Amino acid sequence: MLSGPPLPLPHDIPVHQLLAYARQPGTLGAWVRGSVRTLHLYESASGDSHRLLIGPDLGLLLSRCDRVVLRTGTHPVVLDAEAIIRWRALQVVTATPHLPPLERLNEIFPDARLDSSGFQVAIWSGTPEHVLAECLSRGIPVRESRIIYQ
Repeated sequence: MLSGPPLPLPHDIPVHQLLAYARQPGTLGAWVRGSVRTLHLYESASGDSHRLLIGPDLGLLLSRCDRVVLRTGTHPVVLDAEAIIRWRALQVVTATPHLPPLERLNEIFPDARLDSSGFQVAIWSGTPEHVLAECLSRGIPVRESRIIYQ
């Protein structure tokens, strides 16, 4: 996996460069910074077909594509959408005195990890909304939350 969070591709990346990554079967997503719309391209030349979905919303691309091209540093990289999804976690920032002990937190969220501002929960098998609803129902005060990449 990457050493840091995934980054979007620059908005001026040439489409022909993206199509070069779309040679495998299935739909390739391209996470592009500054895109206003999601663009679905389909090219058929010499019997080859390439499906490419370009857009600014990584979550949308992960739900509709088999693979996604994004950036690590200055270099594009293609990753399976499932690998990126498994890499995601929800960081929940809590009011620290109200944070339950790790044992109780792990009963609620298996594999939860404490950090300096609250805890992190892998969300590959669920949704952030589910985690936040559990916090609400269990009386865990949430100040903020954000998607991070472990």
